[in-house]
Amino acid sequence: MFEYNIVIFPIHLSVHWTVVILDIVKKELLYLDSLSPDTQNEKVVLQIREFIKHEAKRWRVFFSDQIPCKTGHTLKDFPTQSNGWDCGVFVCLYSLYQMLGIPYNFDQSHIPLARTWIAKVLIELPVKETSTDENQAVSMDDDVIEIDPGES
Repeated sequence: MFEYNIVIFPIHLSVHWTVVILDIVKKELLYLDSLSPDTQNEKVVLQIREFIKHEAKRWRVFFSDQIPCKTGHTLKDFPTQSNGWDCGVFVCLYSLYQMLGIPYNFDQSHIPLARTWIAKVLIELPVKETSTDENQAVSMDDDVIEIDPGES
């Protein structure tokens, strides 16, 4: 986990999706909720911090489980949803933009196109068999998942 710059924790809260993003480099958590950008679920944040503590111990690295947690409200031009069904798409976009290190330059009007793009990427994602045994499940290798940003 600590070999990455960003760790993404998609969170399903009964009927709503949010995301917690751990930025290893900045040593901060972001709790991003497209419906309530100025709040955070304290129980979720506590569980994520406990997980960080456990993983730091397991990996034998020093990483404080008391790192600050920001919300979408603290970010510049934080996009929010204006309906009750697009939270999953917002979670995907928040995660993608954080991984790429780019500012959020989308809003509710971009969601239909983003939903189509996400579906296209998932449908066209290659899956490679890692075993010749027909009784084993097909799995994905890290080197198989390559998305060329130049493709349309």
